Amino acid sequence: MRAVDRLNLSVRRGEIFGFLGPNGAGKTTTLRMLLGMVSPISGRCYLQGKRVSAGSPALWNDVGYIVETG
Repeated sequence: MRAVDRLNLSVRRGEIFGFLGPNGAGKTTTLRMLLGMVSPISGRCYLQGKRVSAGSPALWNDVGYIVETG
């Protein structure tokens, strides 16, 4: 089962963006890919014009990320 399939997303500088959707829709997986916590199976992730690679938390200082826990 693919958590994220064919996602193309662009958020402009200064915009505030939020993911809304049902459980299992791929929101958390997408954010983890954008933050370099996991690698996509295919494709690439860029944040602020820089390619994101897993295990590279250098961009975390520029991102606000709130996780809902049960």
